[in-house]
Amino acid sequence: MPRAHSKTYPDDVKKRMQREICIRLTEGETLTSICKSEDMPNRNTVAEWLVDDNEFCAKYDQAKIHQADTYADMIVDISTQYAPTEHGMAGVRIKALMWAAEKGNPRKFGAHQRIELAATFIPADKLIEIANKTDGFTALPQRDLKPADILAIADKK
Repeated sequence: MPRAHSKTYPDDVKKRMQREICIRLTEGETLTSICKSEDMPNRNTVAEWLVDDNEFCAKYDQAKIHQADTYADMIVDISTQYAPTEHGMAGVRIKALMWAAEKGNPRKFGAHQRIELAATFIPADKLIEIANKTDGFTALPQRDLKPADILAIADKK
């Protein structure tokens, strides 16, 4: 039987619901499950709150990261509860939780490393000018040069 959901709630009720949602997410419960509770808003209302309320959005994001940690703990618990011959359904559940943990906190549980690089752009014409002034790049000192060092060498000649 569908419940009627109001999209507007008094601020104190809304804040209580938002806090409860974050707590339950952190404990490993899904948003779908939370929203099925009689005293909780539907998913559309939560989605609107995430768009309209930056404070709730930040807390929700943190709760999802903690939820991934909870899923990782659940994986360990499940894997130690069963004998090796009983791992059929437990294996399926573990894989599902691993997937959810990876999606919830890819930086910690993701299969791929993320590498961030920073670079300074030196236009090609400036590089050609530097090469011409220094008899090619082989004439530059053999040390780690920063772009500012290269530009300083070009300006000296």
